[in-house]
Amino acid sequence: MDLAERIERRRRSTEESGPVASWQALSPTAHLDEPVDRGEVVDRLLDALSPVFDGRLPEPFTVTGPPGSGKSAVVTAVMAELDDQLGSPVGTVYTTTRAASATGVRFVYVDARYAPSRFQLYRSLLSSLTDEHVPERGIGTDALGERLGRELAAPDRRALLALDHVGEPRTPSSAAVERALDPIPGLSWFSIGREGSGNGGESLSVPGYARHALVDVLGVRATRGLTRGLDPAAVERLAAWADGNAHDGLCALTCAAIAAEEAGSVRVTEEHLEAGRRAVPEECIPFGQVLSLPKNRQRVLRALLSEAATDLTIEEAADRIGENTELSAGTVKRFLYELAEYGVLDRVRTVGSGESGRTPSRVEPRFSVPAFYRLVDDAD
Repeated sequence: MDLAERIERRRRSTEESGPVASWQALSPTAHLDEPVDRGEVVDRLLDALSPVFDGRLPEPFTVTGPPGSGKSAVVTAVMAELDDQLGSPVGTVYTTTRAASATGVRFVYVDARYAPSRFQLYRSLLSSLTDEHVPERGIGTDALGERLGRELAAPDRRALLALDHVGEPRTPSSAAVERALDPIPGLSWFSIGREGSGNGGESLSVPGYARHALVDVLGVRATRGLTRGLDPAAVERLAAWADGNAHDGLCALTCAAIAAEEAGSVRVTEEHLEAGRRAVPEECIPFGQVLSLPKNRQRVLRALLSEAATDLTIEEAADRIGENTELSAGTVKRFLYELAEYGVLDRVRTVGSGESGRTPSRVEPRFSVPAFYRLVDDAD
């Protein structure tokens, strides 16, 4: 933390009446422009991408690692900087001068959670490569793919795609992505995902954060997000609890800030941090999985929580939610089972038996409920 940031934090602590200066800085779904304590991973990624410095596209490879290890943070930062320094602007007419400072390659990052279909993947790529309007509907997938092919057909129009969160419950597999992208000329790609989600090429494995590194990550976020920062010992305890997972640590920090705000406190204390830790499930899913759900599924989740329906069987919960929304009970029930299949909800057997002799079940969220309300509202 530099001197300017220290002074700015003191200014905020006198100007702000609440405990939070920036919810964005605390959010587990937000990434800093400069990843904290990930220099070695950045160097290894740049090694894998080294052909671009000679104007060539690298062979496909995979970035893998456990949840909360900073894979997305590193890749988004590196791709943005490469595009800034080496990327060819949209619509560039190449000259001798321009060719000396650009590779003729566009560097594109796409989150597969928001592009789960071939159509959405093509559209996301085109939107990054052209200033022209790319329709959301009224055009077929094959026609969109042909347009993408024309965009990259020229020898000096190439693209490197980083496709994040491949192989999750709602995202395409590496094999499906390969089938979609193989026909596109002038395009190379690499995937980012958890272990076992690779595309068959080389694999760059990212380990979970070491304790000292996670202390730095959480300390930086607390400094930027809280008006009065956080006691270093409290940051140490939070990092120890998170056990290498920055996502869970930031979830707990966000929930602690919510608890402090609700209590009318001007500072996040150990009591608030303990409440924040309790609000994070033992196997908490990444919040990006929740925020990328279709709006009608998010509304069902909100209704499930606001109606206190997690104590009811799935059928009872569907009936209650159906009574208070425009969705039918049958549609709600289908959504709840679907969300359980995606891993967003956890199915738990209830006591007793159903009419058909089957044991009924209820669902519990696999994400932090206080953070859900805050992050979904912010996204809206």
